[in-house]
Amino acid sequence: MARRIRIELGGEVGYATFYEEECPQTCQVVWDALPFAYPHVLHARFSGEEAFFPLSSLLTWKLENQRFDTKPGDIGYYVGGPSLCIYYGQLTVITPGNVFARITENWEGLYRVCKRTWKDHNIAAQVSRAEEGRKR
Repeated sequence: MARRIRIELGGEVGYATFYEEECPQTCQVVWDALPFAYPHVLHARFSGEEAFFPLSSLLTWKLENQRFDTKPGDIGYYVGGPSLCIYYGQLTVITPGNVFARITENWEGLYRVCKRTWKDHNIAAQVSRAEEGRKR
C-alpha cells in the first residue's frame, strides 16, 4: 500500500499519496522529515497557481520526476527553496520541483484554500504522516 500524507491548510484537511516509483528518494526523505508546520503559506507570484511554504532545512539535492507539466493536485519538493509546493491550477513552470505526491482526498477543500493564499497571508500549513493525522 502506498504511503500517504495528511495536509492541513487553513482548517481544511486532505490526503495525498506518494509517487513511490517515480520519485523514491524524495518520497523517503520527505517521509523521514515529517511532520512539517509553517504559519504562513505563500503563493507563487510569477509561475501561476501554486501555494507553497519553505522548509527549515534541505532534504535532498537529488532531482527526480521534475515536471514542467504539473497537474492540479500534484505536490512538489523544490530543491532550490527548499519548499513544499501544491500545484493547484494553471502554471508556467520556471524551475520544476520533484513531483512526489498527489492529493487524493478533499482536493476541492484544499483547492479553495490554495486560491485564498494569493491574498490571505495568515493561512497555516501542517503536513504529517497519514497514520498520525487520522483520529481513532
